[in-house]
Amino acid sequence: METIDKLWDALSEYLQHTKKLSPVFIKNFVLTTRPISLENGVLTIVVPSDVHKEFWEGDLADDITVVGYHVTRKEIIAKVLTESEVNTEIPDVREEIAEFLPSAQEEFHAEDAKLNDRYTFENFVEGNSNKVAHAAALAVATKPGVTYNPLFIYGGSGLGKTHLMQAIGHEILSNNPLAKIRYITAENFTNEFVESIQKKKMSEFREYFRNLDLLMIDDVQFMPRESQTEVEFFHTFEQLINNGKAIVMTSDRLPKDLDNFTDRNVSRFQKGLIIDIAPADYETRLAILRNILKREKIEEVDDKILQLIASRITTQIRELEGAWTTVYTQATIRNKEITTDFVEEILATLNGDSYNSTKEMTILSIQTVVSEFYGLTVKDLKGKKRIKVVTTARQIAMYLSRELTKESLPKIGAEFGGKDHTTVMYASKNIEKRLKNDENFKKEVDKIQFALK
Repeated sequence: METIDKLWDALSEYLQHTKKLSPVFIKNFVLTTRPISLENGVLTIVVPSDVHKEFWEGDLADDITVVGYHVTRKEIIAKVLTESEVNTEIPDVREEIAEFLPSAQEEFHAEDAKLNDRYTFENFVEGNSNKVAHAAALAVATKPGVTYNPLFIYGGSGLGKTHLMQAIGHEILSNNPLAKIRYITAENFTNEFVESIQKKKMSEFREYFRNLDLLMIDDVQFMPRESQTEVEFFHTFEQLINNGKAIVMTSDRLPKDLDNFTDRNVSRFQKGLIIDIAPADYETRLAILRNILKREKIEEVDDKILQLIASRITTQIRELEGAWTTVYTQATIRNKEITTDFVEEILATLNGDSYNSTKEMTILSIQTVVSEFYGLTVKDLKGKKRIKVVTTARQIAMYLSRELTKESLPKIGAEFGGKDHTTVMYASKNIEKRLKNDENFKKEVDKIQFALK
């Protein structure tokens, strides 16, 4: 291990000081990567996602060869594995993989960029639902116009697409304050285009937008179909791409489902990277609330309060933040202590479907909460994978289905991919035994049950 450690230290030093990669890149692409072995001239490393893998194989492979020869006097090549590949190729090294960290950056703001000062990588809370999108955004911010161009981020409303998009702009400005950057919604792009026609300033409009270094256009699903605006956007898009400039777009749907764009536009959107952001799982929602308190320097709130809110507001991050703001404001105005009863009272008054105090307990609801907690899918629980984390989650879900619903053992087994009722019995007994003997495991299950309330 001495040689591999020496090689890795030298490579990290080289990337940071000789190649002068940004601190954000080092933290999110280098510190999240771990060397596993060095055998027969092959350095095997483990990365968190396919985005990281592509970057290491494409942009950093030569650096490994250069530094490897300097350290070992032998030709070294890299073998890059993702976490999922590690499960099959190197089953015992998962604990060696560092948790993928959110980035830290110094905030910059250019007046013309129209960026929200809060929407930085530093304030973005990463979780299983947005990990790959976060990594892709960092890659674009590091090499704009070269990596994943265009970047198309899609997902439901209020999940963090705009935050992630604008974080790219902030990071580029931190590296190059003179970069010409603009964030704009599709609706405002349309309005500015129409206004330029009315005021006979089309040449200025085109000069401005077609000479940007980064164009970030939000909610492209709202751009009018087969209009002059769409034609103008097409030519703007073409010129920016041809000039090696970066484009980032967001939408609530995939490019192929955009019925407001002609095929020629859709085909161009699909040439880059298309990445989705899913609803945040419980752990991410809780981390977001903790981050809000840290940012606002609020220290007196019990973590159980945050756990309650995170378990109740399960849709949009925007609604999650709004729920906390409502709770805290009401407590301040009414001079009330923030207790669980007080939070229940406030949440019960909120409109919409985000909060459901009479949530029906079903096998599916249990499967959903358990799979979210462990960063899995309901399909994983119903499948035949025997990876430890999947097996544990499946058994917990079976145990809770038996404890919290009135369904029979055969019915529970059937809902887990047609398992036999004896499998459900074994899983329940195994979980009961672990709950008695493993305090940390008991805390995990308690959190899941809390989220189910």
